[in-house]
Amino acid sequence: MPDLLEFLKRDAVLFMHDQALKEYGGTHGLKSENLMQSELARAENRWYYDEAPRPDAAIMAATYA
Repeated sequence: MPDLLEFLKRDAVLFMHDQALKEYGGTHGLKSENLMQSELARAENRWYYDEAPRPDAAIMAATYA
């Protein structure tokens, strides 16, 4: 895995959510802006501050989930 990753951005997540709603239905809206920012920062914090070795792609994906 490369040393630098491109982490998910707020606008990209909202776009993916909107697309999923169009395809599968569901409730529109965002429960908490602060919660979303916190969750997005979790993966970046894990990447930079987890103990060696760095997390693999599966762990990084699970961090977002």
